[in-house]
Amino acid sequence: MSHSLKIWIDLENSPHVLFFQPIIDRLRSMGHSVEVTARNFCNTVALAEARGLDARVIGSGYDKGRKLLAKYSLIGLRTLQLAAYARGRGFDVAASHGSRTQALAAKLTGVPLFSSQDYEFNDLRAFRWAKRFMIPTLVPADPYIAQGVPKAAIRRYQGLKEEVYLAGFSPSADVRSELGVPDDAVMVVFRPKATQAHYGSGQESDLDRELMERAAAQDDAYLIVLPRTESQRADLAAAWGDHPRVVLPEGVVDGPSLMYAADLVATGGGTMVREAVALGVPAASLFQGTEGAVDHALKQQGRLVAVREPGDLDRLFPVGRRERDSGASETGPLESVTDCILDAATTPK
Repeated sequence: MSHSLKIWIDLENSPHVLFFQPIIDRLRSMGHSVEVTARNFCNTVALAEARGLDARVIGSGYDKGRKLLAKYSLIGLRTLQLAAYARGRGFDVAASHGSRTQALAAKLTGVPLFSSQDYEFNDLRAFRWAKRFMIPTLVPADPYIAQGVPKAAIRRYQGLKEEVYLAGFSPSADVRSELGVPDDAVMVVFRPKATQAHYGSGQESDLDRELMERAAAQDDAYLIVLPRTESQRADLAAAWGDHPRVVLPEGVVDGPSLMYAADLVATGGGTMVREAVALGVPAASLFQGTEGAVDHALKQQGRLVAVREPGDLDRLFPVGRRERDSGASETGPLESVTDCILDAATTPK
């Protein structure tokens, strides 16, 4: 490619930081200009700062529950804020991992859109104008096309989304000591459900509580709990703050290294549990929404335990110590995703 492109990447949620960091590094090493925006939501801004990404913070997300009016009001406001930011900057492409606000802002400003998703049951209507839309090979294209994603825009990459940024991963040696977990102790890492997410359900709260009680009752186990929001942290601290083996880390934790150091990873969401799978760590999903193709495939392969009811927890407890390898992963689909972003920027309409 003979000339430098101007690329706009939006980080709408905390998993997007990890996904895009190596992509940003690769784009810049190729001589392209990259500008980054981030939404003040969950741990997105703090994680971007910890990863050395100079992101312009624009807009907020609603983290107090599933109040749709407040949520959609903030979506509309952020869309307008992003459009104002992008207008006149001469971006060649707007790229995200499912940022609806960026997708709508790109439409308003005429910027070609790249996006990616690995869960086919999200609300995808904002991506009907995507020029390129990447999905893993495990996921069927039909659900995306049914919601308006152009068939001609769809491209595929091998493996899991998490393998994009875990290529060449090497674990940090001091995660356990930083958290006060003895080397010979069992370590369970748990991230509760997203209380404000569209896929939430009341049953998840009961499963969250029972999993935490089972982990806390195992004498040789430490439970590391990763709240999604400050309000969730406050609730968890009130309920569990006095327990000697329940840890709510302060600040940003090196997520992949934490997953690698664990003996079990459980979550009500998706990204973290698939990080564990990619790193060979026992993983359990408490997700109660419609099961996506990626999780279905991992469950069929025996790499993921689906916890749908309390009895399923018997498959997880008691948790034992696991054998660890070097932690280095094979090169993932990083090049495919990066090249597709460039293709979206340079291919004529």
